[in-house]
Amino acid sequence: MSEKAATLRVEADLKNLARIREFILEHGTAHGGAHKAIMDLITAVDEAVTNIMIHGYRGKAGPVEVGVWHDGQMLVVQVRDKAPPFDPTEAPPPDLSLPLEERPLGGLGIFMMKQSVDDLTYRSLGDGGNELTFRKEV
Repeated sequence: MSEKAATLRVEADLKNLARIREFILEHGTAHGGAHKAIMDLITAVDEAVTNIMIHGYRGKAGPVEVGVWHDGQMLVVQVRDKAPPFDPTEAPPPDLSLPLEERPLGGLGIFMMKQSVDDLTYRSLGDGGNELTFRKEV
């Protein structure tokens, strides 16, 4: 994380989603982020953290760290966890041309995450875990 990052560490739990949203809103605003850009970041991070809880930690307790900082014209939110490695940037987009009843389950959340931000990068952490970095122009 950037040395300038405001950082929040919480357990991956549904009750902490509101706290994460408020943290991003507060620090995104403090870093000069436009409200729409901040809300788009919140949407993307909300989906990522929900996936970490459900799929990464499989409903068990585990840490999530969220950092927020400003980098030039970009507002940056970084999410780290200790779940098994998973790179959502490699997930194929869903086939939106298929009728709803013919689409396989899954994939829409990651698609929405990617569409909500200007840039999404993934890094596997050497000690186990994942790092997602979301960037949105302010």
